Amino acid sequence: MSEVHKTHTPPDGIEERRKVDPQRTELSLEAHGVRALNRFAGPNATDFDATTAKDFTEGDNMRDVMEGFLEQREFRGPINIERFVGKHFEAAKALSTVKEGDKAFPSVEDAVRTFADLSPEELADINQMQKPVFQLLPVTSSQQVLKDLNCNKHMDGQVDAYVSPWTEGAFKRADARDGVTDGVETIIGWNVAITEGVNAPDVLEGDDVNKKLEDRFEWFQIAHPNRGTDLKRYMKLQQAGFAKETARPVDDSWGQDKTWTMLNGESTHDNRVAGGGWRGCDHRVYFLEGYVYNQDDYARFRLSVMRRCA
Repeated sequence: MSEVHKTHTPPDGIEERRKVDPQRTELSLEAHGVRALNRFAGPNATDFDATTAKDFTEGDNMRDVMEGFLEQREFRGPINIERFVGKHFEAAKALSTVKEGDKAFPSVEDAVRTFADLSPEELADINQMQKPVFQLLPVTSSQQVLKDLNCNKHMDGQVDAYVSPWTEGAFKRADARDGVTDGVETIIGWNVAITEGVNAPDVLEGDDVNKKLEDRFEWFQIAHPNRGTDLKRYMKLQQAGFAKETARPVDDSWGQDKTWTMLNGESTHDNRVAGGGWRGCDHRVYFLEGYVYNQDDYARFRLSVMRRCA
């Protein structure tokens, strides 16, 4: 080091910036993330590569913050399955309880390996999700999953979910499909899924809300075969929303979202389709059905990719 640098002292009245600059020393982790991200807020911001965040962040905590801001500003890059599952595994695990006699939770490594054979089409659907959510799904009866949902009430005045008589029949059909006995409380296995978790899903590219529901179902199965959301995934999605620090259900149908989800992971029956949403006026999640020959501007699909894990 030169003698000039060794003997340097700041001018009178000026302190070393690193000692006193509150903009650098007193900002929260989130605020530092905003400052860093805003460096890329110019006209070429949409060209920002999310992986560049690693070049100017320190440690996983800051990287997580940056990824959050990138997602909010729609700069999210292609999903890294191992990192994504590892980041969200414990939160998904907390939504279920394993009792004596139940199949034990899979490990995070098991979950990651289960997604190892994703097809290019499945990855494309995951990457187009507005807010992908990792789900750890117990293979058990629909009534047990509903019980988990009803035992987690975090909204003011919230009451048990409403299940229509038709949906009760859909629960039985779902249990038969999954190989579980109606009403059983035992967990016989685990599925993992990545599901669209945004509050109000956009209309998918190629979907036409002016068409009848049956025509939209037919289009979806061609464009995104077997990648719709079913009743059990939707119940866990709502439960995850209630578990947030600020509880927030998806599909606030009569409130801020004006959407409901067509649960096309279930088959149509008697010319009706399963559906779910939240009604703030009733303070409850509801499971109703729509007629396939109806048209509904507010009906949405939720993409989901699921695998049997253990």
